[in-house]
Amino acid sequence: MAVVCSLAVLAGCGGGTDELMVDRPRIGATPLGADAALYFEITSPSDDLLVGVEADVTAVTSLHVTGGTNGTMIGIDEFELPAGVPVRFEPFGDHVMLEQVDRDLVPGDEVAVTLLFADHAPVQVTADVSQLYDLAWEDS
Repeated sequence: MAVVCSLAVLAGCGGGTDELMVDRPRIGATPLGADAALYFEITSPSDDLLVGVEADVTAVTSLHVTGGTNGTMIGIDEFELPAGVPVRFEPFGDHVMLEQVDRDLVPGDEVAVTLLFADHAPVQVTADVSQLYDLAWEDS
């Protein structure tokens, strides 16, 4: 059974509060030394850019869009996050690659992840490790 996790991060100066929402961060089970994909959905309260990710299981991460007629992964420098619009990172779509993980990632494990933005403060989340067949969004 898939576990759904949400994280609301309060940001803002002075009076108002804006919530940056990260929903269901998860990673597919992966052996030591292989690449693992990180999936989640994010909604930013203001226009922003996701410019990077740090994870406690690797020193190297990359942002990927899936494009072209054959679904090729293409590395990019940033993802646009339009204000109030959910942006979904999912299997066979856009994702974050955790390259050459430094330990086996088995279902039930958790991975500390920090999302880095152009304007918003870094956001720390915990990603659950799941079997690959559990990674799809249930509502799609």
